[in-house]
Amino acid sequence: MSRIYKSNHSDGITIKIGSTKPGILIVIFGVFWLTGWWAGLVAVLSSLIEQTAGIQTPLILVWAVGWFFAGCLFVFLSVWHMYGYERIRVKKHGLVIDYVLLGFSFGRKFRDDIEKCTNLRAVGYFDGHKNNSSWLYNVMGIGDGVITFEYLSQRFRFGRFLSETEADEVVCLLKPYFKM
Repeated sequence: MSRIYKSNHSDGITIKIGSTKPGILIVIFGVFWLTGWWAGLVAVLSSLIEQTAGIQTPLILVWAVGWFFAGCLFVFLSVWHMYGYERIRVKKHGLVIDYVLLGFSFGRKFRDDIEKCTNLRAVGYFDGHKNNSSWLYNVMGIGDGVITFEYLSQRFRFGRFLSETEADEVVCLLKPYFKM
């Protein structure tokens, strides 16, 4: 099943690239793991409140803050993998690449003429290949992406964690709109 969805409009095209959906066993493991994670945080915070931590209170406080933010990052990445997607919108007078999660979007807009976007191609390490220096980001779905183009002499990337076939499919859909 493809993660690439396209819709044509009178003035352009919209492509949605769904995130990699985790398997049910990973979701179940994540719920149990996260429950233990938050239980550990609650135990540490309760020991801080009851003043049983003693002389190590500053260290435990720093650890608890880091523990909290790591847990929040895990929740964010889990929700991203279940419900997030990349959206590429090409219109006559611009290109918008944004990331959508639960109705909220953030991304980059190229408002000038679409003809300033050139050299669209699929490159990089596909499927989060481990020889890439940022392979961990690719596995988590937050890497740069495997589709690249140039805009005013700068290189931009999108298409996180796509296979080579999927990347080629997106490039073929977008090529009519890009100056080669």
